[in-house]
Amino acid sequence: MELRKGNWVLSPSPVQVETIGYEGINIDSFGKTSYPFEKLAGIPITRELLEEAHFIEGEKEFQGYIMSVLEREGKMEIYTFEDKTTLIEFPCQYVHQLQNLHFHLMGDELPQLSFI
Repeated sequence: MELRKGNWVLSPSPVQVETIGYEGINIDSFGKTSYPFEKLAGIPITRELLEEAHFIEGEKEFQGYIMSVLEREGKMEIYTFEDKTTLIEFPCQYVHQLQNLHFHLMGDELPQLSFI
């Protein structure tokens, strides 16, 4: 699980990463509330969450990249392409992955979502 400050994960309820250590994450800057990596899980992306974040199903050009949103086996997945044939290996199934993808492409954070 690739995490960075600001990512949302489950442990078992949603928590936001403030700092990352060798053995887990902290949700406050003082390290008083920590969660070990093995107790963390991704928050699955849902259709409602994607709609709230203004992603649409199908293909859409997004800051020079082509975004493809698919629902496969009951899971929402996002793929990015540099062109119609070149897949950027960044499939998203979890909120923290979507946050990282948005930051990578847009240079800013994904807006606050209502599940939080």
